[in-house]
Amino acid sequence: MADFVRMPKLLPPQDADQRPAGVACRIAGQRAPQLAVSLAQGQAVLIDEQALLWKEPSAALSQKGGLLQVQGPGDLGLSRHAGGAVFPVPLMPGESLQLRAGRFLLAYRASYARELVQGLGDRLTGAAGLAVDRFTAGSEEAVIWVQAQGDMFERELLDGEVIDVGHGTFLAKDATVGIESVAPSNDAGARFEIACLRLTGPGRVAFQTEAAMPSAPPVDAARQAPAKRSASFFGRN
Repeated sequence: MADFVRMPKLLPPQDADQRPAGVACRIAGQRAPQLAVSLAQGQAVLIDEQALLWKEPSAALSQKGGLLQVQGPGDLGLSRHAGGAVFPVPLMPGESLQLRAGRFLLAYRASYARELVQGLGDRLTGAAGLAVDRFTAGSEEAVIWVQAQGDMFERELLDGEVIDVGHGTFLAKDATVGIESVAPSNDAGARFEIACLRLTGPGRVAFQTEAAMPSAPPVDAARQAPAKRSASFFGRN
């Protein structure tokens, strides 16, 4: 009998109502899910401007580090305007998450930076690297809300453990996880375009079942920094 113990696991559908890190959220819809958020007085979150569906006038907007900051009180709705599972990714103090650009909905208690991981570009954009959004928790528990394209799978890699993930289906990883490109070669030894990304533990990795469309790279690149490990993108064991 086949042993599927170490295979990536499908993350189950989320409950409609949740309060990760103390932010009241509700998931609604099926074809293109909406993340509805209810902010208390003085509660502030970071969102992607392109993901904003609606908000109450009482929720104040401001620019912060390339993203929109929304401060309560007030309600708002967010979506990537396409089908795909919506998940909260918890971060403990000091942890960092690297998320494929264009998959972010909301961040609470986390700093943000756009990075370019060199050598992981695609031929359609001519990019030299893969654009990722890095979120880092401060002194308190943080949460990042993510929308995958299709379903979301995850794998917890042990120290030195390796998995290859399709270039277009890579979604997220802990900053502790190393990443490099893998390109196939023909019988003559010539190398072709990147076929997949090689991820090396320790840490969490996640991928989506529908391939991402290529996006323009950011201007600046940044070095990866270590972060603590955590057990799962879907809560904690």
